[in-house]
Amino acid sequence: MAHDASSAHSSSEHPSILLLLADAWRATAFSAAPRSDILAETPHLDALRASAVDFAAAYASYPLCTPSRATVLTGRHVDGHGVAWNGMALPPELPTVGRALRLGGYALSWVGKYHAGGEDCPRRPPCALFPQTSWCVEEVVHRPVKPAQRAGFTQAWAEDCCEAPGRDIYFSPCMVLGNGTVLRGVRRQWEPAFFTDYALGELERLRTAEAARPWLLAVSWRPPHAPFTAPARHVEAVGSRLRSLGGVSTAGIVGGE
Repeated sequence: MAHDASSAHSSSEHPSILLLLADAWRATAFSAAPRSDILAETPHLDALRASAVDFAAAYASYPLCTPSRATVLTGRHVDGHGVAWNGMALPPELPTVGRALRLGGYALSWVGKYHAGGEDCPRRPPCALFPQTSWCVEEVVHRPVKPAQRAGFTQAWAEDCCEAPGRDIYFSPCMVLGNGTVLRGVRRQWEPAFFTDYALGELERLRTAEAARPWLLAVSWRPPHAPFTAPARHVEAVGSRLRSLGGVSTAGIVGGE
């Protein structure tokens, strides 16, 4: 999380906030971490970490996606928000960070994976692409989360959608806006890059069209969550470091285009 003081209305009392979420990320997954166990170089994340507050004893509230996200959105443990499994909806009556900031005059925008609106991508295990997992989407789904389920992010909404029957979900990127409009990335574009490009445009909009008030922009990527696919150049870079250790391979790590 970072705050921006460049907006006209940003101040120490009402800072603009950029919230970055990556799925299944570990505290040690920085190349400059004290006990790093990652084999890739992460210079931009290292720079962000060096200039930020580092919570060395922070832990995820629950080892599952939707319950953990519900905790981020509400500040409550699972027994407080009631979302105990993937695909469950965040109760719309619960106070959330988004609703509180909206009442405080903030402009809110969500970009990327949400996974707390009560719907999940239907899957069909096993499949030819990932025979050992359930990471093949069964059907195309373009259903934006209902406004009441968006935790207060009702002003600007662009969430991930399911559009990869029989294909790698990370190389068939699409987003559905709050009004149902579907945006698609170019063929074989890596999904995190697609989300980031959109988020940069949204950041510029917030800094200009919403310059009179503070804002919260949440950007949520699905990787490094399974199925662990990435552009080939990244996988090759990791592979060279793995090979330098000896006796370790990139088996199970798939490189995309």
